Amino acid sequence: MGPTFSLRPLSYVYPEGWPSIREVDFRNLALNVFFKNERRGRYRLRRGRCEIDDHPGHTAVELESVHYLTSRKADRQYALALYFMDSVSGSSSQAGIAEVFELSEGHLQVTQQIVWDLHFGQRWDTLQSFDEKTKMLGFPSAHYLPGDAHCCVSAVDVVTLRWNGERFIKADIHTELSDYGKREGKKL
Repeated sequence: MGPTFSLRPLSYVYPEGWPSIREVDFRNLALNVFFKNERRGRYRLRRGRCEIDDHPGHTAVELESVHYLTSRKADRQYALALYFMDSVSGSSSQAGIAEVFELSEGHLQVTQQIVWDLHFGQRWDTLQSFDEKTKMLGFPSAHYLPGDAHCCVSAVDVVTLRWNGERFIKADIHTELSDYGKREGKKL
């Protein structure tokens, strides 16, 4: 119950080296998904996509976009990669994933991972946004109210994060009813 997004620091270093963050081939780089600082999934992207069939389920991952970020420190370069994940097994789930990559002395590492739940009955591809001018990342994430089933989420957290030159920090979070919650007459 409640919010379903997470914003966590990480320190996962890729073994490959790069001279510039703009030379990292994100479309063919593995996406590593973490839960409580343990890697729980590795998805090797090819041309920005990865599909895995594992009986009885199916997982598809897609790189949506890459944004290069300003840095407080001259010796560090940053990029934000936005992904969409769709998993089907006994039930289905859709998630947005954002990873902050830092390049320092040729070493690439993920320094922050943001995950949010898009399983609330609206199109995922129009929901996340990154504003290049303000360096703000916005997305909705499912917010379960008491009595909600996995299929029927009554509320949505609308989250806005701000880039501070080293990481994303919370700028605004507010909760509103989902389309389902409005139809069902739910109250916040």
